[in-house]
Amino acid sequence: MGIDFLVLTRPKTIDIKGYITFLDGEDKCPEDRAKNIFVEVTKLGGNDGIDEQLPNKKLLLSCQYIYTKLEKGEYLVKVIEKQGKAMTKIISQEVFNLNDDAEISDGVKVHDIKIERNKGNMQENLNQGIFSPTIIVILILAMLQWNYTVSLVEKFLSFFKR
Repeated sequence: MGIDFLVLTRPKTIDIKGYITFLDGEDKCPEDRAKNIFVEVTKLGGNDGIDEQLPNKKLLLSCQYIYTKLEKGEYLVKVIEKQGKAMTKIISQEVFNLNDDAEISDGVKVHDIKIERNKGNMQENLNQGIFSPTIIVILILAMLQWNYTVSLVEKFLSFFKR
């Protein structure tokens, strides 16, 4: 009918939807790992050039996370796994440029993460392997004569009773 052009509206805000897949087992989203993971998003160079951290979100048990109504700009997305009470480990980290419309479809940026359990650090290997502290103590006690070991323990305990 004489239309020479077509105008599409672009969304003013963008959503990030992330999907995490664990490749180290049959279960691609094990509940015991998913409950220990949270996502941290920081807007880089936000207001006045200062980075602005958004509230952390726990990973849903379906291994998904969603951040909605984000303004255009650059964002640092970190996926972090809690390992014990005080330890955390960054398992994925990526910078998104939400100004780039090529990666955004219908106002949504999809983030697929595939995670393989790595071999871990040296401390994790020592705690789980044959060289764990408990095994080392047992081996030392076995190598020493039992009577000598008992006398050492008695001397040690008597020292602290003083």
